[in-house]
Amino acid sequence: MQANHFKISLEAVATGFVDKGMDFGSDKIRFIRKPEVTLLAGRGISSLGMGEIWHFFEQQLDFPVTVVDERNVDDINWDRTDVLILADGDYKMFEDKAATDKLKEWVNNGGKLIALESAAVQVAGADWGIKLKKEEEKDKDAKEKAAAAHPYDAVKPYANRERESIKQFIPGAIYKVQLDTTHPLAFGYPALYYTLKQDAHLYEFIESSGWNVGVLKKDSYLTGFVGASTRQQLKDGLLFGVKEIGNGSVIILADNPLFRSFWENGKLLFSNAVFLVGQ
Repeated sequence: MQANHFKISLEAVATGFVDKGMDFGSDKIRFIRKPEVTLLAGRGISSLGMGEIWHFFEQQLDFPVTVVDERNVDDINWDRTDVLILADGDYKMFEDKAATDKLKEWVNNGGKLIALESAAVQVAGADWGIKLKKEEEKDKDAKEKAAAAHPYDAVKPYANRERESIKQFIPGAIYKVQLDTTHPLAFGYPALYYTLKQDAHLYEFIESSGWNVGVLKKDSYLTGFVGASTRQQLKDGLLFGVKEIGNGSVIILADNPLFRSFWENGKLLFSNAVFLVGQ
């Protein structure tokens, strides 16, 4: 009945033995446990980002999700929460050490935190072992030396103010992301994923207790407008990663894979984060 509802074709098998991979009776084959999912909302949190996630669960997956106002985060029953999703936004709880410590304790005990866009930036700033990629020191040194050698370069014509401002501008550009297809977050994908990049956020590679699942290498730009300065920054960094903390994990999604519900290529990535990672 469920197969008919979701229009999935079922195939009967005569044996549990397979020609390649793990047999159906192997201890490597198991059911995916249904997670209890909580999504935070409220003041400071993007209504669009949160709404895209809510719509995806209710209207497309037909899967239950509990929506909690961030002001009531202390009332969450953490023992019955498996996944906590932070949409794009500004979260006051990261300014409260007690709240942050409680969240870390929940992750350490087996919880899964999924942070998207600016929420991921806040996680990176809260000592979780995830770091936002900054301008390389050698580039900074080169700029400082150039500024010292040519001090009048800082004197720019007023008429060129719009041209100068768009150097940091990225209204929307498509980049090629190299995926580690052996990781559950990238299940079902080929080696390349195409992401919609709307900011310059990029993360340092996770060196221990984690996985760099989706990375930008050099010359990853594909199409769309990107300011010259931003384009120089978007290389050699992490976009999608999983940091393992104790028995749980933190999933960083630098870009929004559910953008306006039309970025169809990202819906599997988000579903993998919710249902597969950590199983």
